[in-house]
Amino acid sequence: MTRMAKLETDVSRASTLPSQVYLDPAVLEREKDRIFARTWQLVAHAGELARAGDFKPTTILDEPILLTRAQDGKLHGFYNVCRHRAAQVVTTRGNRKSLQCGYHGWVYGLDGTLQTAREMDGTVGFDKADFCLVPIRVDTLAHSSSRISTPARRRWSTGSAGSQKRSPPPVTT
Repeated sequence: MTRMAKLETDVSRASTLPSQVYLDPAVLEREKDRIFARTWQLVAHAGELARAGDFKPTTILDEPILLTRAQDGKLHGFYNVCRHRAAQVVTTRGNRKSLQCGYHGWVYGLDGTLQTAREMDGTVGFDKADFCLVPIRVDTLAHSSSRISTPARRRWSTGSAGSQKRSPPPVTT
């Protein structure tokens, strides 16, 4: 682990960080947990999600993220992970009324609700309401950029049929 240098408050005596700080994987992991996972991250310009039906995939902290503008005009953010087999739901930007995972064809609304779960009809105990996309907090900044806040390193759960489900992180507006 890289030892951090003492912070010099006198600017005339300040120096740059040692190069090892930029190369040490342990430093990166600490920064992910202590900085990026706890702060808002800019992810899109408002123009990219201006119309109902717009969606945009991106990545924050190695996590696949999906932003959508639902039919009611509300901005949503989710982990971009199908709850069936953990494939990414979308891989490119676009505009649609719903989003279909290319792996087994599960269809989600732009509000994250599971609308169609192919080949799950008749499965005992299966409830589509238990397999919605996992939400993340999303907000706009000065009407020009979308930003998200990822709960501190909380991971999504595939929620495959028959597995234990975890409650999604809270959504704030």
